[in-house]
Amino acid sequence: MNTALASAGKWNERPSVAGAGQRDTETLVRSRQNLEQWAAEAVAELQAGEAQFRTLVEHAPEAIVVFDGLTGRFEMVNENAVRLFGRSREELVQLTPADVSPPFQPDGRPSVEVAREKQQLTLAGGQPVFEWVHRHSNGQLFTSEVRLVRLPDERRCRIRASIIDHTERKRREQRLRATYEISEAVHAVEDLPSLYERIHRITGGLMPAANFYIALYDPARRLISFPYFVDEAGPSPGPIPLGTGLTSYVIRNNKPLLVGPELIARKRRDGDQVWFEGIADLRYVESGPPAAIWLGVPLSLGGRAIGAMAVQDYGNPAAYGDEEKRMLTFVAEQTALALERVRAQQALRDSEAKFRALFEATSTGVMIHDETQYLEVNPAIVRMFGYSSAADFAGKNPILTSPAVQPGGFPTAELARRHIAQCLRTGTARFDWLARKADGAEFPVEVILTRIEMAGRRVIQAVVTDITERKRAEEEMWRALERERELRLLKSNFVSMVSHEFRTPLGIIQSSAEILQDYLDQLGPEERREHLASIIQNTRRMAGLMEEVLLLGGLEAGKMGFEPDWMDLGAFCRKVSDEVQAATEHRCPLTLHTGADVAESAWGDPRLLHHLFANLLTNAVKYSDAGQSVEFIIRREGRSAVCVVRDRGIGIPEADQPRLFQAFHRGHNVQHRPGSGLGLVIAKRCVELHRGSLQLESREGTGTTVTVRLPLFAPPDPPHRELNGADHEKDSDYRG
Repeated sequence: MNTALASAGKWNERPSVAGAGQRDTETLVRSRQNLEQWAAEAVAELQAGEAQFRTLVEHAPEAIVVFDGLTGRFEMVNENAVRLFGRSREELVQLTPADVSPPFQPDGRPSVEVAREKQQLTLAGGQPVFEWVHRHSNGQLFTSEVRLVRLPDERRCRIRASIIDHTERKRREQRLRATYEISEAVHAVEDLPSLYERIHRITGGLMPAANFYIALYDPARRLISFPYFVDEAGPSPGPIPLGTGLTSYVIRNNKPLLVGPELIARKRRDGDQVWFEGIADLRYVESGPPAAIWLGVPLSLGGRAIGAMAVQDYGNPAAYGDEEKRMLTFVAEQTALALERVRAQQALRDSEAKFRALFEATSTGVMIHDETQYLEVNPAIVRMFGYSSAADFAGKNPILTSPAVQPGGFPTAELARRHIAQCLRTGTARFDWLARKADGAEFPVEVILTRIEMAGRRVIQAVVTDITERKRAEEEMWRALERERELRLLKSNFVSMVSHEFRTPLGIIQSSAEILQDYLDQLGPEERREHLASIIQNTRRMAGLMEEVLLLGGLEAGKMGFEPDWMDLGAFCRKVSDEVQAATEHRCPLTLHTGADVAESAWGDPRLLHHLFANLLTNAVKYSDAGQSVEFIIRREGRSAVCVVRDRGIGIPEADQPRLFQAFHRGHNVQHRPGSGLGLVIAKRCVELHRGSLQLESREGTGTTVTVRLPLFAPPDPPHRELNGADHEKDSDYRG
């Protein structure tokens, strides 16, 4: 070519000879032939490259489009691009990237502006890779990855775009993200309303969800409630019965429903009701402005619809399609599981709160412990055991908060292990227990053990009740029962005594009186005196018995007061001794021994002391054979007067001695000797009123010795009155 060009550059020169011109012509022809051959080869090579390029484009695994970098118009598309955009090749080569995209990209920028920016970057030598939202011919949006590269063409500015559909990948990512966000919301929110709000935001990231609601179905009441409802057209409705509306249809059939342009075209009206051709059970009263499109899916658990989730759009009839239906169904499935978890957690929290409130507020003591130590105690236990706080029980166990030995002599440690083992084996145990307070005081409790599961481990709940008052009441009841038994026995003995002791003197009195009445004129003076004396003697005997009964009644009722006065104890005892001898007709010699120091003034109640000594001396004479001596000894020991009455009579059998001081009780060896069984009882009451003591020693067939100690020589306290020695009442002027 250089030769040809050089020759061409000399075409204006005149040839020197004719042969030279001929040679130039031949050269020119050859040059043209070479040029044509080169051009043909270049065209063939270009056509082969173009064919090869088209083959590569056509068989590329992704969608390939080639477009003009200046105008943006598509020039070449492969079959994958045809399928991706849902348009024919003829349609696509008339379009630009902006024509197969929505007006705006996810960042809010116009698609035309962003496309122009990417083209300029590519023409400048860049090779951008980015995500792009395209629009299918059916209006469905999908996300893809786009790679742009400028083709090596000096004549034209052409750009090749490799487009990979990421719809499925994005769908998986969205599902994973939705699952994660819902799961995170379950653990992050405190209540169901907050969970509903989070699910609304999650759904809004997947599809248009400005109008969104969650409906829950109560099968017991057959009502649908709307715990979460956001809609630009109106407020949340109240509960509605399960009927034939859109939400009811989804719940009743447990399947999604998309009410889009195709179904809306089949909508018909019958008065105020709306129904759809081809769907028999979809009929409802439409309220408010109708949505351009409505999508509802069931909230299902175990194949049973517990509610529904719905979105609707009032302006865009293409807002939802099959992909949104699948995505909302997936969100609803995750939401149903989340609702179940949140409900279970809320129920658990409510149960724990209720248990905690009962545990903390109950007045009954409750302990939680295992086989070795206390795990938790409530405030009632802390108060019951006298501790400062529940922390004081840390590391302790029932063995450490109880005395070493339980009632009945059982070791605490062994008995505690036995009760715990029984509870763990059978599930429960109930028993009385002796516990110990923080200050060491012991008190009875009733314990109910129950085996429970807590935090995955087996523990024991102990319900502890302080039964101190119950035990005291039981003791009072037993004392009352014993007292009642004693009263019944007293009544029986009294009846027996009256029937025996009164019948004999009454019989004698009656007999003497009848003899005097019938034979008065026939009796001599001596016989008359004997019968009169018998009447008088037995009358006095009966009067004495009645006096003893009345005296004991007064002592028992507290009507016999303690009225001390200064007295000469020695002279007083001689007087009582003489009276007893006269009353017993000197049946037994009675010897009085008084110490020299008892002549001093003593401080005592003469009336009570008279009853005391008279009863002791009378018993000594009564239960001695005639002629046997009775000793009466009075001596002083410090501030006390020691009075001893000793006889050598029949004595008291050992079996009767524990009941000596029970009213109307008499030894079984008294035989025909008269008596009421009240003498020792009265004597003991008189001693107690003086705050003294009485000791009795007796052996059957040998005799009896009674020793009385009375604080008669102590300086007198301020006057006091007491009911009896067992119950010391407050000081008061109590006179019987």
